[in-house]
Amino acid sequence: MQKDRLLAATDYQLWPEVAIVARKLALQTSTTFANRVLDQVFEREGSTKLRSHVWSALTLGVISHLTDGIFSRFDIYGPKTQHPQIRGDIESVIANDPSDPYIAFAYFMHGDLNKATTANHADLFSNVLHFGTGYTILLSLLEDALHLTKIDPKYRRHKELAERLKYSLDEEPQRYGHDNYMLGFFNSDQIFRDHKPIETVFPGAASRLAANMQASLGMPTATSVRTVPARLLEVNRQILNNQLARTTGAKVSFTHLIGYAVVKGLIAVPAMNAAFVEDADGKGTPGVIRHAHVGLGLAVDVEKPDGSRTLLVPCITEAGEPRPAARYASRSDSGRPPARARSSASCS
Repeated sequence: MQKDRLLAATDYQLWPEVAIVARKLALQTSTTFANRVLDQVFEREGSTKLRSHVWSALTLGVISHLTDGIFSRFDIYGPKTQHPQIRGDIESVIANDPSDPYIAFAYFMHGDLNKATTANHADLFSNVLHFGTGYTILLSLLEDALHLTKIDPKYRRHKELAERLKYSLDEEPQRYGHDNYMLGFFNSDQIFRDHKPIETVFPGAASRLAANMQASLGMPTATSVRTVPARLLEVNRQILNNQLARTTGAKVSFTHLIGYAVVKGLIAVPAMNAAFVEDADGKGTPGVIRHAHVGLGLAVDVEKPDGSRTLLVPCITEAGEPRPAARYASRSDSGRPPARARSSASCS
């Protein structure tokens, strides 16, 4: 409490210390006793900033992981948990103190990630929440795909895969490493990644996968920001423009360089140059289309004849292919960067 007085009113960095004290006291006594003691301390100190009945119910492992920004599915105590007492404590907090300022932590442990994301102070572990939401969708898709995959053991190449599939289906889904095993299974043979529509690989999975993909659109999203040095980028751009000034007179903008990096990235990681479509074969079959080429579309803010503004998206087709200098010159920088850039195969 004394250390917290030195921090700003919006600085909650000491929540793990309070949570650890509360949890250790609860383990030695009970959550009820621990909450009563903490209430007395906060009332005596005249502070409510870090006051919460959630802390006594958080396990030490959860506190440690959330402090370090680590998501572990074993920190979620679902209906089939082997620790019903912990889940019971969490449910008690949610039922008795739904307006607790740190209820997001309880929702997280209970497995209600959507509620946790929209609750107060979710920002204290927002990266974990968003990762966990995406992970939950991925795990659901993998488990559905496992049960829907049919492999004919009569073929020699499929025999080993059939044995691995049976082993994976027989394993307890909550066992450690089950998710990595499923990923390994689908990466183990070319038949799972040969550019076929989803329906041809996982018979009967179309509607289920489509439902999951549509559901994912409503999930909260996170923006990850990284600050990187750009001095070298600026220096190299100046060198290029100095040379171009002495030759063609064209200019290279940061948009050129960033677009170049996007194209190179898609070539290096071709799995990113793909799109989910609801009709992959003209018969309404959902599938994943992997593009053979890269089309780079640059959305440019332009003024229409009536004075209103719109986005025009010129497309550089086959952007990953070598180009003559003349074709580059025709796309020289206009001096105005585009509003945003996107990549696709057709730029349609």
